[in-house]
Amino acid sequence: MANELFTWVNTMTGNVKNSLRGSYHNNNPRHLPRYLAEYCYRFNRRFDLKAMVSRLGYMAA
Repeated sequence: MANELFTWVNTMTGNVKNSLRGSYHNNNPRHLPRYLAEYCYRFNRRFDLKAMVSRLGYMAA
């Protein structure tokens, strides 16, 4: 059980780091809260495929 939890936490930490490195090549500590908020927004909506298109249209408008 503890090993599964550690694996999950390790995976999440790696995903956050890779997302930040891939999107923002020069991470400024002043903007870090915005970067993390964007990651959380994307992470929380990754499984709602039906709403993605309508949400994209809403955000684009």
